[in-house]
Formats: sequence, structure tokens, C-alpha cells
Amino acid sequence: MEEKEAFDRVKKVVLAQLGATPDSITMATSFAKDLGADPVDLIELEFALEEEFGIEIPDVDAEKLTTVGEAVGYVKGVICGRFRERKRRRGAPFNHSFG
Repeated sequence: MEEKEAFDRVKKVVLAQLGATPDSITMATSFAKDLGADPVDLIELEFALEEEFGIEIPDVDAEKLTTVGEAVGYVKGVICGRFRERKRRRGAPFNHSFG
């Protein structure tokens, strides 16, 4: 997934969940400091990102996502990691040895 695609999708979720204006969303935008998100808003944002991207964000990771850029990087990492794992499994040679 390209960074621009991830950013656009995260931005869409942030706009819907936090009611921000499009111009206020950059990679450096802080959910709490810049957009006024409270703890409940952040949990709802986490759920919305999980739904948008079809991923699970463990609470320990969600607590570290404080900016749009961190969310974009996290989503990209999870999706790229999933792709690499699938590709690795498909490309792994079959082991014919029986011990």
C-alpha cells in the first residue's frame, strides 16, 4: 500500500470520527492536541481504523498512535507485513525430507 493511499484512508476515517476539517489533517496532526480527541474518541477511532483496513490494532499499539502519521505508518506496516507473509508462504519451497 502506498503512503498516499494509506493517508487518504486514515484521513477519511479521522474526518468522519472527529469532525475535523480536511485542511487540518496532515501527517503531523495530533489526535488529542490538534483535534481535541478524548480517550473515548481515540477508542472509537481505533475501531473505525480497524474496520476501514480490515486489521486488528492491539490496545498496546493503539496507545502509541498519537498522530495521523503514526497511524498511517502503523497501517502500512501491518498491511505490508501481511502481504510479505502471504508471499513468503506461497513462495516457500516444499520440504520433502522426512527426518
